Amino acid sequence: MDISNRGVDDEAKLANRNYIRWDTQGVEKIVEKEEEDIKAVADMINAIQKAQFNNHRHCFSGTHARTQGIIKDKLVVYDNLLKHLKQSMFDHGAEYPVVCRYSSEPGDPGLEDRIPQPRGFAIKVFNVKGDFLPGGIDIPT
Repeated sequence: MDISNRGVDDEAKLANRNYIRWDTQGVEKIVEKEEEDIKAVADMINAIQKAQFNNHRHCFSGTHARTQGIIKDKLVVYDNLLKHLKQSMFDHGAEYPVVCRYSSEPGDPGLEDRIPQPRGFAIKVFNVKGDFLPGGIDIPT
């Protein structure tokens, strides 16, 4: 089922565009005070980890320590993707098993889930063929 709102003419126009790579200089604009925001988040996570250790003499994992939910399903890659989208695992039609995890920081089991805190989402895609980083060549996914 095609749920897009594009017609054939629109696809032809999109396929002939000269797309800019994501890493081209000038594509990403660093917003004012971004470095300060990043440092504030890192400081908050470090403070939570130190508090955990001081309370329990054991530090719960600092990132995505508290799983809120897991979903197992499949990722469907359609064979009719536009040329500029056909890269890596998206270069041909296929179905991949996936596991998605919703999680949150901090790792303190006594804190409510409703308090403001960093949130996480991860997708693990299995059975992908192709180039791997040197450390992962012999590790199946």
